[in-house]
Amino acid sequence: MPGSVEALHAEFFNALVAVLPQLDHLHYGLSDPKDRAIWGAPRRLAQGPAKLFERLIRLGDVEGLPRGSVAVDVGCGLAASGVQLARRFGLVVEGINLTEAQVPLARARVAAAGLSAQVRVHHADGRAMPLPDSCADLALLVECAFHVPDKDRLMAEIARVLKPGGRLLVADQERVGPPLEVMGMFFFGAEGTLARAGEAAGLSLTAQEDVSAEIAAWMSDYARAGDYPARLGLAAWASVCGRPSAAAAFLRGSRRFDTLIREELAARGARERFGESPIRRLREHTARELREGSLSAVLPAL
Repeated sequence: MPGSVEALHAEFFNALVAVLPQLDHLHYGLSDPKDRAIWGAPRRLAQGPAKLFERLIRLGDVEGLPRGSVAVDVGCGLAASGVQLARRFGLVVEGINLTEAQVPLARARVAAAGLSAQVRVHHADGRAMPLPDSCADLALLVECAFHVPDKDRLMAEIARVLKPGGRLLVADQERVGPPLEVMGMFFFGAEGTLARAGEAAGLSLTAQEDVSAEIAAWMSDYARAGDYPARLGLAAWASVCGRPSAAAAFLRGSRRFDTLIREELAARGARERFGESPIRRLREHTARELREGSLSAVLPAL
């Protein structure tokens, strides 16, 4: 990613974690499209990312892996998935994160969980991982591939570190139509791009679930949470809890993050609405694309 874009992106999410220290996953989540009561939005928003992780676990039959098996989490964020894989299934996890500012946060969370002997977090590119050939039984690629322009190279590198018969579990978004690049940071491939790149690398698609409707439902709650009143409420709550500097950093990071969102809105053909934050407008636009079918959210297993 361009340095300034990556820096603004990291600033916002690091500030978000500072005001919400209980936040684990930084990826999108799943919600039941029929569960739309407004009072249930905070619960759905909080539980959605964990539901996505659980869906991947079932899809890849992770429970069937022997304890001590090795997993590589490409784009590991704050290492929440790695902690779960180690704690629940006894896996050894190698986390890969290109965003340098998140690496110490992830390592601190691993240490706090008492799992430093099982979970390592590397500051590295998923296209050039500091891992030996055929070392992993499982790889995760959760909402990371759409940040990578060269998906063939990414999938080839994952295939390199997987053992013969190893499993790759993916969560990503694809365009139903031509691919789309936004700000040199998001690279949405055409439908089937990841599966084809995996097969070119020697992997075989064994299953795939379309979770577009569930992601769209969760995205609607995310849109409301990203609007101005919710931001101010979150900052006020952090101040009351004794974290005024975190609250100020969050509001500052949010304003700067809005500049990126405005660029993405323009690239995706959406317009701002008076009185709405850019992030609310973008999430509503994404939810509509998912519902209408111009964007799909898929979970391929290879």
